[in-house]
Amino acid sequence: MRAANIIVPVVLGAAALALTGCAADPEPAPVPETTPPVAPAVLVPDGDAEANLPFFTQVASGVSASGTTASRDFTSALITAGFDRAAMQVTPDETPTGLAADSVSFSVLWKGDCLIGQNGAAVGGLTTVVDVPLDGACLAGPTPPVE
Repeated sequence: MRAANIIVPVVLGAAALALTGCAADPEPAPVPETTPPVAPAVLVPDGDAEANLPFFTQVASGVSASGTTASRDFTSALITAGFDRAAMQVTPDETPTGLAADSVSFSVLWKGDCLIGQNGAAVGGLTTVVDVPLDGACLAGPTPPVE
């Protein structure tokens, strides 16, 4: 009987070890995805308009995030960022009937191309680069002076 007392625990222990080896591996803990921080865009004085579009967009987005749609806020930020006031145009903040404009457009003539932004409830925030028209103006129609 003594042999049976020893054999039963040994067999049960071996069975437990065998079953442990058959168990599914636990799911590995998910590794959180990390994205490296994006370096802020910078003005590229020797670059073309395409090279400066990320910086132009970054400046315009910063103004948009403040909740303003005033053209003066966009041009002031662009001037502070290093763009030339004399190369800028904006659309009026008011319609001819005195109502607030749904959006404002602002532009910078840069080395033969136009960096153009538009912001407001009607459009959200947009920026792009276009070829400068033959008349040399980035925005069509009358534009107020950039202050």
